[in-house]
Amino acid sequence: METSDSTLALAKLNLGDENELNSLREIVHSLCQVANPLGKMIDFLKEDVETMNKEHQFWVKDLKVHQDQSDEERRVTEELLEDEAGELSELKEKIEYQQRRIFSLKGEILKNEETIMKYLRMVTSPNPELDLDSLLKKSCYANTFLSS
Repeated sequence: METSDSTLALAKLNLGDENELNSLREIVHSLCQVANPLGKMIDFLKEDVETMNKEHQFWVKDLKVHQDQSDEERRVTEELLEDEAGELSELKEKIEYQQRRIFSLKGEILKNEETIMKYLRMVTSPNPELDLDSLLKKSCYANTFLSS
């Protein structure tokens, strides 16, 4: 039946040459052979697109989860850093206070050493008017020595 249908189609197209008919038949056949796998591939492509969309959605959700975790960790870290910054500021203030206190004490020590040296020079000098009692009265420690 195929040949009679082909013959009718040829008669309608006014193709009288049998060689042309065979060439046309071969071209259509090879076109079908090429188009058939292409059609199947398109069917698989639809499935692949669905799979790719599902995978994309999975990774989008995964990204959101990890971004949320990262944001939470960042927030916690910033809170800890704020606490540590407060402690650091307090420690810096304490260090500055202690340094001022040390400088003040060093100044007092130097002043006391000068006073002691002055008293020693007075005691060892040949001037008889100055005695130990008068030196002690002038000293800042006079009350301590005189009361004991």
